Amino acid sequence: MYMLRTDKITDEEDNEYEVYGVDASDGDVSLSFPDIFFNIEDAKAFIALISDEDVSVSQIKYLIDDVICKMCSV
Repeated sequence: MYMLRTDKITDEEDNEYEVYGVDASDGDVSLSFPDIFFNIEDAKAFIALISDEDVSVSQIKYLIDDVICKMCSV
């Protein structure tokens, strides 16, 4: 099961931002991936995708790496 997680981060100028990530659990393994997205809609779309595709919790970190690489190359 995948759930949206929300956190607040502060930059070096004390500006506060809300960021979004994923909490993942399959009963045996629980993982948390904070501050992946700045946009809640992107985070929700990612969670919908991995839920619809039935991605295993053990594989999610590779997909998150791909998402971050793709965001950095834009």
